[in-house]
Amino acid sequence: MHKTFQKGECCQSYLVNLNHNDDPVDADSVVILISNPAGSMVVNNSAMTKKTTGEYEYNYDIPSNATVGKYEVAVTVTTSGHINKVYSTFGVR
Repeated sequence: MHKTFQKGECCQSYLVNLNHNDDPVDADSVVILISNPAGSMVVNNSAMTKKTTGEYEYNYDIPSNATVGKYEVAVTVTTSGHINKVYSTFGVR
């Protein structure tokens, strides 16, 4: 189940990068991609902001003319040459 936002609200994406011991570790890069319901990219490989060790966030301000429906989010995390992808969704009504 995904969260639904109104046009004009801010959707915050949050990620914690953990090592094999479940300790937060910094990534070499963390980028986010957001696609609208029509498949058009509204955020294209933007760097997420580092908050503290291993913790990252991205704030997407939903425009007043945003397409209503389900948005796809893909985050690519690169750490020591290992690439991991995390996927989620959110809705706009």
